[in-house]
This record gives sequence, structure tokens and C-alpha cells, in this order.
Amino acid sequence: MVEGSDAERVGWSEILNGTHASALLLVSLGVWLHAADSLIVATMLPSIVRDIGGEALVAWTVALYEIGSVVTGTAGALLALRFGVRAPMAATALIFTAGCLISAVAEAMPILLIGRLLQGIGGGGLMALSFIAVSVLFPQRLIARVMGAIATMWGVSAFSWSPDRWFLC
Repeated sequence: MVEGSDAERVGWSEILNGTHASALLLVSLGVWLHAADSLIVATMLPSIVRDIGGEALVAWTVALYEIGSVVTGTAGALLALRFGVRAPMAATALIFTAGCLISAVAEAMPILLIGRLLQGIGGGGLMALSFIAVSVLFPQRLIARVMGAIATMWGVSAFSWSPDRWFLC
């Protein structure tokens, strides 16, 4: 740390306290849902195809998710500028939830693909808006720690899933 600078040391306890903990949970959850969704579905695809068929359409489960994710991910900043963070985040969470429900009850691959597109739209929006929300919800001096927590959440989602169980549950 340079003496005389405005930089100060920020401890983890400062972002984990009651003032910032709920905001940290919100932005971390938005990123975690997007990260975990892709991994979970990828590991479950063989079982899904075995149950509902549609082997020729399997690649579309990833493609449609990614297309939806990219569209809302890139539109996240515009949505936040126009409507603030709260309304678009709530809308993308609802879209993501609808996609999860449709995917869960799908009895044919085309229905699953509709669910995956909605999951991608919702997940991409949640992730983009979570990163935007960091600058809105936290003071500048806490942003580095918050981004570290979000990066950790992404890593946790990558290593916490096994096809037969959640390690965190």
C-alpha cells in the first residue's frame, strides 16, 4: 500500500456483515445460477435423452441457452440504464424460473429446448445484472472483495456438482 494514498485495507468481515451480506448474496446467487445451470444440464443430458429422446437436438440445448444468455447479457447494461437494476433482475429471475419449470416437466426435446432458451435468457440477464449491481449496491472500496466473492462462487459452482449428488447439500 502506498503511503499517503486513499487506498485502505478492506477485510472480508466488512462485506459479510449485515449491511452488505444480503446484497452480496443476491449478486453471488445471480452468477451462481448461471454458472451452475450449464454444468448441471450438461451432466444430465444423457439421462434426459434416454428419458425423452431427441438425440438429434441435443446440441441445441447448449446453443439456445448460450444464444439467450448472450442476448440478455449484452442487453443487461441497457436494461439497467432504462429501468434500474431491480426490475430487470426480477424479470430475468422469473424468466429463468419459468425456463427451469418448463425444462423440468418437458416430455419431448422441443419443449425442453423452449425451456433452455428461457433459462439462457434469464441466466444471462441475472449474471450481467449481478455484475452491474455490484457498482450500484457496494461502495467503491468494497468492489474488489465483492468481485473476489463472485469469482469464488463461480468456482464453487464448477466444482460442487456431481451427477449423483450436490456436494454442498
